[in-house]
Amino acid sequence: MSQNYLLISHIAVHNANALSSAMTIGTPSLTAFLGFVHALQRKISSHWSGQFSKVGICVHKLKLLTYRGEGDDAFSIIGTSNPLDKNGQRPSFVEEARCDIEFSLLLRTEDFLPEGLSSFIHETIQTMKFAGGDIERVKKVHELFESETNPLIVGLKRELMPGFWLISRSDLIKEEMSNGKEALQALLDYLSISVHIEKTNSEIKETYSKQTPGWLIPIAVGFQGLTSCGTALNQRDLTTPHRFAEPVITLGEFKMVHRVHSINETLWGYRYIPESNLYLCINEN
Repeated sequence: MSQNYLLISHIAVHNANALSSAMTIGTPSLTAFLGFVHALQRKISSHWSGQFSKVGICVHKLKLLTYRGEGDDAFSIIGTSNPLDKNGQRPSFVEEARCDIEFSLLLRTEDFLPEGLSSFIHETIQTMKFAGGDIERVKKVHELFESETNPLIVGLKRELMPGFWLISRSDLIKEEMSNGKEALQALLDYLSISVHIEKTNSEIKETYSKQTPGWLIPIAVGFQGLTSCGTALNQRDLTTPHRFAEPVITLGEFKMVHRVHSINETLWGYRYIPESNLYLCINEN
């Protein structure tokens, strides 16, 4: 079966939601990236009946919108607020962390890509939202093909540098859990940075270390159902079964483009595990 790719290069987004779960802030959740691709596929369904089976995510820039004033110990979120009400008071609202992000998407499909689809997708993306943020620009959209004489990963290095592929490192958590450690403790251990301070005469030397090399981050990769499927009071979609769920968090890694040697390392897709009530975005190929 032939596999074609579509590269959506350098999507710049302002004010995207950076609160990916109740415990993590920074990189938007994987459901935001894959959900964006799903929404795009539905918008172009009148021009193309195919499907994107896998998604590669390459992040170029990410700036968390925070502020720290003079003398402040911690950063504060730069939030948005609603207009004043009829009494001139500021209405209540839920504070959300926001970020400016620029990323590229590599979409895999086993279906034929018709002529003119790239131009239509480029126009369509600029009318969409990503994680609640506004899309400011898209550099270009074009098709890519892989052959034995021209590996796709080589061309992508030139196209996407500087950038970082977002890949899963859930294997680290699973390894620690197999040794009896709790998942949350394993996550925190891998994210923590130890500082060793040595003082000799008038000089102070600081040495930083962590459990494993690499740019590791916490990422939200889906949901686990907490209740059985059914109906809920005032649910928005009356035709789809409803269930309460909580986010699934694991480790991810930002890996520089030139350090990835296979396209399969970068690709994400959906997986439903009914026996565990898990709805996941996975990066296992």
